[in-house]
Amino acid sequence: TDRLALLKQLGYFMHEIHDGHGFFSDPYKATMHSGYLALQLQLVAGEPMVRASAHDDILPGDVIVKVDGISASKWFSDVQARYSAASEGYLFNLACRELSRVYDSRELTLRAPDGTERAVTPTLFPNYEDIFQVPFGGTWRPSGWLGDDGASDIYYLNLSGDVFTGMDQFPPMWAEIKTASALVADMRDYPYFNHYLMAMYLNDEPFLSPRFGVPTYNGIDEY
Repeated sequence: TDRLALLKQLGYFMHEIHDGHGFFSDPYKATMHSGYLALQLQLVAGEPMVRASAHDDILPGDVIVKVDGISASKWFSDVQARYSAASEGYLFNLACRELSRVYDSRELTLRAPDGTERAVTPTLFPNYEDIFQVPFGGTWRPSGWLGDDGASDIYYLNLSGDVFTGMDQFPPMWAEIKTASALVADMRDYPYFNHYLMAMYLNDEPFLSPRFGVPTYNGIDEY
């Protein structure tokens, strides 16, 4: 009935393909968003919980109970039916992206850790880049020892491209990692460096990259 409805219908089609990289968008920008939310959500006990927020009226620890008057479970279920994802976690990630892109306004009913509920209509940020005021999926915690978490012999390595900016940072880290009892490599966000250069430190044996065979149609009965 309208361009936005058609856009969503394309999403339902993509969902049936079950490919991890099925996306849909409006190249003519006729369905422009009116603003954006800067939130990082994670599933906690099956509910969307705020882990990080750039909004004063949405706090870490808040659980989203309703989205625009619709129960959060139904809203996320309906949205995920428009995305074709390789895993349930990635489906939730894609739904969170849609939650952050707002066409008119967005009302959220939140449950605080003490159990009280409140409805908020947060002020939207004007630009898409504003959503990156919070970490996309991980954290901006710097690499180093986990002494503040009671594990001073364990080294934490943050591979987010917002934190780890190049292999020139790694040699002094490696000197400490070699003395650690264990290494935590945080890969929740995209790295922006040649990870094979780091792999050479972690595995000094010869190794090959995984090979992914993809069948290609050459004819009706041939691959």
